[in-house]
Amino acid sequence: MELSTVTFGTFISTLVFSGLLWFFFSRKKTKCPLPPGPPGWPIVGNLLQITLSGQKFHVYIQKLHQKYGPIYAIRLGSRPMIMIAGHDLAYEALIQKGSIFASRPPATGVLKLYTCNQMSINSAAYGSHWRTMRRNLVSETLSANSIKSFRKGREWGMEILIEGLKKEAAEKLGFVKLVDHLRHAAFCILLYMCFGVRLEEKTVREVEEILRELILSLGDLSLDDLFPALRVFYRKRWERMQGMRPRQVGVIVELVNQRRAALAEGAAAPALECRAYVDSLFSVTVEGGRSLSDAELVTPCSEFLNAGTDTTSTTLQWVIANLVKHQEIQAELYREIVRVVGKERVVEEEDVQRMPYLEAVVKETLRRHPPSKVVLTHAVTEACTVGGFDIPANALVNFSIWEMANDPKVWENPSEFRPDRFMSAEVDLTGSKEIKMMPFGVGRRICPGLGLAMLHLQLVVARLVQKFSWEEKPGEGVDFAEVEEFTIVMKNPLQALIKERAGICKIKLNRRSWRSLLSLQASAA
Repeated sequence: MELSTVTFGTFISTLVFSGLLWFFFSRKKTKCPLPPGPPGWPIVGNLLQITLSGQKFHVYIQKLHQKYGPIYAIRLGSRPMIMIAGHDLAYEALIQKGSIFASRPPATGVLKLYTCNQMSINSAAYGSHWRTMRRNLVSETLSANSIKSFRKGREWGMEILIEGLKKEAAEKLGFVKLVDHLRHAAFCILLYMCFGVRLEEKTVREVEEILRELILSLGDLSLDDLFPALRVFYRKRWERMQGMRPRQVGVIVELVNQRRAALAEGAAAPALECRAYVDSLFSVTVEGGRSLSDAELVTPCSEFLNAGTDTTSTTLQWVIANLVKHQEIQAELYREIVRVVGKERVVEEEDVQRMPYLEAVVKETLRRHPPSKVVLTHAVTEACTVGGFDIPANALVNFSIWEMANDPKVWENPSEFRPDRFMSAEVDLTGSKEIKMMPFGVGRRICPGLGLAMLHLQLVVARLVQKFSWEEKPGEGVDFAEVEEFTIVMKNPLQALIKERAGICKIKLNRRSWRSLLSLQASAA
């Protein structure tokens, strides 16, 4: 951090006296009390305590949940943030009073720059623009028929993943560092869905590198994102983020223009294998009846690529890490795969629907290792109550995914990795009837890609376990320590020993074999 503790303390001290009067007279009595919480400073609220704690935000708030219970309040500046970890409280807010909790806070600083003033679905305030963008994504790209149309892209990504693992294993006596392969394969699949083409490896790597650098930087928020007046103390960070924006725009706009050219050629264009996400964005109209500008198109395209890549690859690494650690679970999963498809063909997308234990393994991983400890911040549009506590209008509200997924009142032995718990009880990830866990969020802001994510997770896990056996690196074991990047990742990425299983049909996928692949899929179905 560029701002020293002494300098920041001096800045705060100049505000304290004038803030005392404001703090005293601005308090209003309400019929219901605010949730309990730690006392804060005038003007800055609890920001100083959070900053000086030296802890990641999710670690800090977890300790406060232990002290204050399932709902408490902190202040980010003068604005209250309500933290909710209770299952019933989350259901009351997100389902029963969903429209009140469906908005987002105004974007400032870096987030405002990179979302073109909240043009992305995740950052947009609850209203007409959000509805337009989300409806377009769901109907044009994430519907059941649309997802089927991207099958070639998934097979392309799977080929890259399997061949990459085999190559590294051959070079390193069977040992592989998994996460890099997972991230690259997930990015390839989403790149195909976004732009409708299988790009050359060099181009894929270039785009992936730029967006990866960007997403890691965006995950590292600082005080100037909340208080733009402090930007003078974070000048180097601001200049660095401003410098990255032209690189992001340049690489995405080039792909956008290539797609425009292909669409202009019509049926003569060899690249038109599917209707890509960006195709639908060309026809979207926003406020004023205008089309999205090139800079605005960059925002939803980057959002689509980044959000799906990191969450998927992170979860997949946690799945395999647990299968390496718990060999009996891996063995049971492999037995299910053999029961459903045998040993003479690869697992297809239709097969995973008949693999309940596979689904249980994925759900248990999402419970034990959610990609994020908290959801993206919600904004309250009108005053209301939750659990008998007052929630002021314009308050920020966040929900602790981790606390809900590890509540011993809901989950027996929550610290244990036990997929069997999902075999005997149905757990609805949408939370429409009750909320037990919410790795994809819940309510009106639930991740629209939930169905696609579950398909990708189950298909990749099934293919990896069908193709290889997975074992610990001798003498090292599996280190489950975490670190926060854009998502919660393994501090020490998994390195495993893989061995190809005998008897699995080997299908080589390339540009000339798609027709034979589709014939095989049709006969298998």
